Amino acid sequence: MISNFEKSVAFLIMNKRRDLGLTQEQLDTAMGFKGSFIGKVESYVKSVNLDHINKLAIIFNCSPKELIPEKYIKQD
Repeated sequence: MISNFEKSVAFLIMNKRRDLGLTQEQLDTAMGFKGSFIGKVESYVKSVNLDHINKLAIIFNCSPKELIPEKYIKQD
């Protein structure tokens, strides 16, 4: 089960991807994945790890901090 924190990270990734005009498929390719990894992240099926966050920050040309919520996220 995906935590609220992981959902928040996925939401930030999705917004950054959309802001840059990238499709899920384009981002998968840029990350070196074949398939629908980003689609699964954005639909809360999979979560990203710190290596993914770093790779996304490189692709997005941003700080990894921009892909992590600023405040803690309470769990249900």
